Amino acid sequence: MFLIITIIAIYAASYITYPVIVILHELGHAFAYLLFTKPDNVDVFIGSYGDTNTRLKFKISRLHFYIKLSFPYVTRGGSCRSSKTETNYVNEIIILLAGSVFTVIAACVIGFIALNTDVHGSVKLFCIALIVCSFFSLYTNLVPNATRSAGLDNDGELLSFTIKYRKVYTAYTQACELLMREDFKAASEKLIDIATIYPKEKKFLQLLIPYLITIRNLSAAEKYLLQLMQLTELSTDEYLNLGYAQSVMGKGDQAIENYKLALAKDADNLIGLNNLSYELTLKGDFAESEGLLKKAIGVDPEFATTYNSLGFLRILTNDLEVGKQLVEKCLELEPENAYAYKHLGIYFLKIQNREAALENFDRALALDDTIDLGPFKQEAEAL
Repeated sequence: MFLIITIIAIYAASYITYPVIVILHELGHAFAYLLFTKPDNVDVFIGSYGDTNTRLKFKISRLHFYIKLSFPYVTRGGSCRSSKTETNYVNEIIILLAGSVFTVIAACVIGFIALNTDVHGSVKLFCIALIVCSFFSLYTNLVPNATRSAGLDNDGELLSFTIKYRKVYTAYTQACELLMREDFKAASEKLIDIATIYPKEKKFLQLLIPYLITIRNLSAAEKYLLQLMQLTELSTDEYLNLGYAQSVMGKGDQAIENYKLALAKDADNLIGLNNLSYELTLKGDFAESEGLLKKAIGVDPEFATTYNSLGFLRILTNDLEVGKQLVEKCLELEPENAYAYKHLGIYFLKIQNREAALENFDRALALDDTIDLGPFKQEAEAL
């Protein structure tokens, strides 16, 4: 019975003090943002890590509160987001420390007042629990931890990062702002500068590489992926990106090797199955290629690109009408697939329909001006 009462008491204390700790912690960050960064507004999330779709929301001056209630469970924490990025690393360190430090100071002040006034004993007990929990929160927040829930780094991890890379912190935050504005080229240039200074820091490389793929700076993407490979084992997506870069640059054998490594990590990966089969088709290994595509269709019958790749394979093997039907099925699922129009153009080229071939090649280029038509368009124009 005593154990049950103790468990209930601990839970009750946690339930009562936990939300207060979270509120104080996020207010500490928010006040620091207002003082140092001077944003237009600061979003304060209680009970979530950024969910604006909450019933309880209100504004106090520049502070916008989003509170997610979770009675009767003690779940989630909170976060704080400024409308303006702090680019000064010293200010950022203060902002990161402010959450935990403000919580401890506020809890101690509240506790001091309560313990030195004539308030009910239960209030004093609550204040003692609040002080204890504030110090526990100080420890859990400031000890670096990159594996907390929601995939977010805690304050300690962010502090460690900011201090370690203070020389490039301004450039890093500027790059992040450019990424939010979708100026991927300018952001990539800043991240390349940072990666040059810290060539062995995988965080910067992992941030940079997908955007190099996006802007189709494929030689740089390959360079940094190979550099990353020396530092850590690549993820499935990283192997796929490396294979894609090498495919487009005409390095088919290397692309095949990396697609296979991606599939070794995720055997049902649709992109991996499709891209590997495409490279095998180009090499003339039609049987293995078709097997991969049929497997992909079995994994997801609605994945349009697979039908396009299988249609291309059929067209190359002169099963023209089946190939055309498969490419058209791809376009039913994904009407703006540039490669599908390329392959339709090849179909019409094979049946000597010059006008239809050129029309489809032009549609492919209109959708993706980087698409490689090789000798196909010239052959169509010569008909």
